[in-house]
Amino acid sequence: MNMRKLTQLAMLTGVALIIFVIELQIPNPFPIEEVKKNFRACSAF
Repeated sequence: MNMRKLTQLAMLTGVALIIFVIELQIPNPFPIEEVKKNFRACSAF
């Protein structure tokens, strides 16, 4: 893997992480109860 491709991959990973953190700050306007119920059932494993 050459240095240019590695640098590009690192930049894209950084941008994705920044977008992920920004999305965590936005509250969910429509709470979905089914997802929470299913998540609790799956996290029991």
